[in-house]
Amino acid sequence: MGYEMCTRSRCALYTAKENALPSETTPFGCHLTIDAGTCTRFDYVMHSVTAVDNMQTEVNSVTDAILNENLEVYEMVAAIEADVIVTNDALKSMDQMRNEMSAQEIEKIEKDGDLVIDAVEEAGRLALAASQDGRKVYKGSRNLARLAAKARKANRDAEVAEKRLKSEETRAEKDGTECTTCPGLRDDVERLKSEGKNAVIAAGQVAKQAREDSRNARDNRNKIKELRSQSDERRGKVVEAVEEVKRRVGRR
Repeated sequence: MGYEMCTRSRCALYTAKENALPSETTPFGCHLTIDAGTCTRFDYVMHSVTAVDNMQTEVNSVTDAILNENLEVYEMVAAIEADVIVTNDALKSMDQMRNEMSAQEIEKIEKDGDLVIDAVEEAGRLALAASQDGRKVYKGSRNLARLAAKARKANRDAEVAEKRLKSEETRAEKDGTECTTCPGLRDDVERLKSEGKNAVIAAGQVAKQAREDSRNARDNRNKIKELRSQSDERRGKVVEAVEEVKRRVGRR
């Protein structure tokens, strides 16, 4: 796997693994060796609470952005719907002058009108897809919050168990006795560390999916933006063409 420096923190972890992302406020800093071939904190950061904190910061930010951007999506769809209304009114005006127009002229105007109708249909489909992706991102952020809480709790409990284990080991060594509670405490430490690690790994998968869903939502938004531009252009052509026919007929 190759490494690429993060433009925010200058840390290769940003692109080395999906679930080790620096946040804007708490960057990791660069931990690569001089040859940029080995990350010296790779294993630690990947399964740490720091990683899950950064994932949660990122996904929460993405969720807010997507939900707000989806408002703009429906505003653009509404604008295309308005283009349809204007186009329809223009075509109805044209119908009264068909006998004064050539077949080629009518065909060209109606073709532009059809493109406006096609645009609103496609935009509606894309808007629904963007909403569905937004819902997935939202659900992912909620799931990530639960996993993050689980990871933090496991981490805290593991630290408490480790301190207790160290205390029991020190006391047994000082007394010259066998530590009867130590095996159970070691098991607790390993179990809690494993729980925390698994929660972080699961959170990483959720964050990865949220990024994919957000990219899909933004792709659909950009397509709708292009359709909005096209419908605006075609509506203008229809209206202008019909107005030109009116002027021509009026001069006769």
